[in-house]
Amino acid sequence: MGGISNTNAFDLVLSVDWLFTSLARQLRVRKALIQAPVLWELRKFNPLDVVADTAVKTGVDDDCSTGWAQIFAWVAIDARNHCVEQGIINGSILDAPRDKPSVWTQLNEGPDLQHQVGCLPDDLQRPPDQPAEAGAEHERG
Repeated sequence: MGGISNTNAFDLVLSVDWLFTSLARQLRVRKALIQAPVLWELRKFNPLDVVADTAVKTGVDDDCSTGWAQIFAWVAIDARNHCVEQGIINGSILDAPRDKPSVWTQLNEGPDLQHQVGCLPDDLQRPPDQPAEAGAEHERG
């Protein structure tokens, strides 16, 4: 259904290996923990993702999962803010209502921002007051 092949998804992930390597070093996690969700989401890409992206671009909707990691802007903002608060990454706290459009555009147009916030392992994304459910799978959109 117009998806991305395993080979193409793998090639895309390898094309930004420098970014995954840098992020893994910064976070002190195995690179595969960051690459795997991206590879998975690239492989699952389908025409409905294009429809959802178009709805945001035309103003019909204000957010949808997008980009290589298929992550919502509000999730990326929450994950990034959590990591800033924990001292995992440097930066200022983003305001979801104000910053959501620009974050969504960055997620949609290029891999840099989404790799830095959208693909962080779930344990880094989860706010400290929300423990993981045993055996639960966490979908990102």
